[in-house]
Amino acid sequence: MSEIVTKKILDGIAIVTIDNPPVNAIDQQIRAGLKKEFESINADTNIKAVILRCAGRTFMAGADIKEFDAPIAEPGYHEVFETIENSSKPVVAAMHGTALGAGLEAALACHYRCAATDAQMGLPEVSLGILPAAGGSQRLPRLIGAKAALEMILGITPVSAGKAYELGILDHVINGDLYEGAQDYVKELLASGAGPRKVSEMEANTDG
Repeated sequence: MSEIVTKKILDGIAIVTIDNPPVNAIDQQIRAGLKKEFESINADTNIKAVILRCAGRTFMAGADIKEFDAPIAEPGYHEVFETIENSSKPVVAAMHGTALGAGLEAALACHYRCAATDAQMGLPEVSLGILPAAGGSQRLPRLIGAKAALEMILGITPVSAGKAYELGILDHVINGDLYEGAQDYVKELLASGAGPRKVSEMEANTDG
């Protein structure tokens, strides 16, 4: 588990990295590792902010479908994502490649979201005959409105980083190196006094 989810601290910023090739599919080990690291981060007064990122060619590209045939092993998605969202330090998701399904839902549990210019994101669960079940159907409408969220869920096709920024999913699009850009963005947030911002506590826009 320690090899799949790791943490290092640079200038007071905790960088949590998931490395679960080939597509960083979320399984029990990732969930347990995230919960452990975020609980540790929350207890460390020297940490000012957090970046959640993935190694390899993509951000978390969804849940591990091998888990679909049995009850989800603890900790569950909601427990882990609430641990992230309830962090007392601002948490920034840094996305590249594809952030799909539970991967995007993990990013929605973060307080801020940035991505590389060529990143794509979506909630394509209906293509598998299921609905987003890890908070995406609740958090996404609070960011982009019910109409846009429904179109995105039913439309299946991922949206580009540019479109995600236009919709309000992303707070920042990074040209160049994502890792360095994410650190710069976090430093800007800290300098501005920005703190945690829970999507689940935003007022839902039911008009679209």
